[in-house]
Amino acid sequence: MNEYSFSLLGIFQVLRYYWKTVSVFILISSIIGIGVAFYLKSYYKSTCSIYTLDHRAMIMSSMLGSAEIDDNIFSPLGGANLRIGTPDDVDQVMGALMSEKVRMQIIQEFGLYQRYNIKPEHPKAKAKMLSILEDNLKIKRTSYNTLEISVWETEPELAQKIANRFAYLANELYSGIFKTNMDKIAVAMEEEYQKKLTEIKQLSDSLNTLKKQNTNPAHQLVLEHLLIAETKQLSKYKIVLEMSKLDKKHTLDNAMILDEAQPNAKRDRPKRILIILGFTLSGLGAGTLFSVVRHNLKAHA
Repeated sequence: MNEYSFSLLGIFQVLRYYWKTVSVFILISSIIGIGVAFYLKSYYKSTCSIYTLDHRAMIMSSMLGSAEIDDNIFSPLGGANLRIGTPDDVDQVMGALMSEKVRMQIIQEFGLYQRYNIKPEHPKAKAKMLSILEDNLKIKRTSYNTLEISVWETEPELAQKIANRFAYLANELYSGIFKTNMDKIAVAMEEEYQKKLTEIKQLSDSLNTLKKQNTNPAHQLVLEHLLIAETKQLSKYKIVLEMSKLDKKHTLDNAMILDEAQPNAKRDRPKRILIILGFTLSGLGAGTLFSVVRHNLKAHA
């Protein structure tokens, strides 16, 4: 056999000469790939979606009218946008769901230690269990500013239950965050309401003084218009303050859940065709390498 140069053409010549050897590698690798693909357990995926939209914004819009909502009303906490589900709100809930506390609660509730044959008393049991859950869980923020929770399990119904449990935990967590924020808003609005009362009283006193003195009519007119505007603003503050106080007793009642997870009868992983194809290509690569090395050893013998 002539000596081949180390080039693409040379490799093809080697493959043509050693095609039987390469075919054996491909066949063996494919058989191994088929064995691995069908040995691995089938996992089913269930997905649910949740959002962090603040219902109070809708209530307030219906009470005051969307045009009446003013960022100045919420200035103590940075504007009205804080009342609606922002990316920061979503990140807060996502961070809570990714916490070890929540994951351990899921592990305990669904008996995942026993399910995966892990002894809880083992020193590395917790780390191993969290790692398994990490592999079978994906929480991501979508382009629509919602959270998508996906769970993989060997039983479709269990995947559904775990995904929905995560969603309800997210609801509970967000309810806690929501109520904490409402408490802060109630305190801040109380302060702003009292400040506005003081400002109105000062305006009213100044206007009464000018009227008694019967001087500077133009200044009186300005103060009257300003007093009317501030009084209207005070009424808005009062509505927001009362709603903030009521929110302390309010329950979201799972308002965050957009789509509940459903059992999926279609296997999601492993991707058996891709596994077999990967092993087949590995066999081709291994067979090619073996043939090239074998040819070079013969050529220099």
